[in-house]
Amino acid sequence: MRPQHDFIPERGIANHCAELFAIEPSSDERAKEQAEEQTVELEAFSVRAQRAMQAQLAAQLGGDKLRVSAEEVGRRKAGSLYKAIGTVAANLLLECGTGKLPLLLSFDYGAALALTEQAFGGDVRGIETGLTELPQSAWLVLESIAAQIAQSFAEACEMDGGCELLRHHENVAKVDAFPKRAACFVWPVSFHLPGTVEIPFRLVTSEPDFLGIVNAGAQDDAPTVAAIDPALQSAVFGGLPLPMRAVLADLAMPVSQLASLKPGDCIPFSPRREVPLMMGTKVIARGRIGSLDEEVALNVTQLI
Repeated sequence: MRPQHDFIPERGIANHCAELFAIEPSSDERAKEQAEEQTVELEAFSVRAQRAMQAQLAAQLGGDKLRVSAEEVGRRKAGSLYKAIGTVAANLLLECGTGKLPLLLSFDYGAALALTEQAFGGDVRGIETGLTELPQSAWLVLESIAAQIAQSFAEACEMDGGCELLRHHENVAKVDAFPKRAACFVWPVSFHLPGTVEIPFRLVTSEPDFLGIVNAGAQDDAPTVAAIDPALQSAVFGGLPLPMRAVLADLAMPVSQLASLKPGDCIPFSPRREVPLMMGTKVIARGRIGSLDEEVALNVTQLI
């Protein structure tokens, strides 16, 4: 193509708006994709949090024999969660890291006493489970363990800063961790102690607050691409040939018609008004079909 010559546009034939040919995912499909991506991210976070907790609490809860496991994260409204926990449990509310992420830990009395016995070197398997009130020693041990769990959670979120215990209470509603209509993420977590003893508890945080912190961290960690000097780029890559293709039209054809094709058949189609110029599967420009020096040419109207 010699740009000093005049470009002669082709006569427009049956032009259609681009929206008729564009195939966009539906809102349901986009929502499903986002949910799947979020599930993968939550699973990866759970693995990081389990490893961090195991390393943080090993010295206090069994050394190398301590194991931490977590079930799949659940979503619940805070009010529904409060009813499930009830009014007799060891509930502690903390704030994690610089993001001030609220974190609620809830242990039933049996789990709280087992952790206390383990911390003091007692017999975990012989604990009493019929208590209606926790001794002060149990609350002190739980505060220490909760601080380490919260610190592990903050590390898994890649947040700096320490963690602060705000309050604790047997009645979870009085801890007032989240508004009753608030959406929460709930992780059922278990400590596996030496002697095949399992201590389960709930780890709860605000869904929007958690996602905001995790998504912000993902954006901060996104790799940056250094700018390339155009002169250097031209010198190094200027002579590299790149295959291009201009897509005049897309059309659908029944299998029966495709199977019966033979030389001489005519296939009608409507050329696009704006023809995409593609490199591989990526559109890099758009233009209009015409002629130049008695050859078919593309007049570029837009660079993508």
